[in-house]
Amino acid sequence: NYQGFRVDSASAVFVPSASGCRLKLSLAYAGFLNGLSTGWFVLESNGHMELGLLKAIQDRVAGGN
Repeated sequence: NYQGFRVDSASAVFVPSASGCRLKLSLAYAGFLNGLSTGWFVLESNGHMELGLLKAIQDRVAGGN
């Protein structure tokens, strides 16, 4: 199990499209281990956080708030 978690970098790319615009999010994660191996290690994304952020943005835009 990781004792820490961080987002090392993030980017958002907005691309015009016929229906408005498209948004692509990219996040780079790291987890901290303290044991046999110690330090920050690159983690692969399962896409859950990115999809959650995109859904929140879509809901906010659709609601007009």
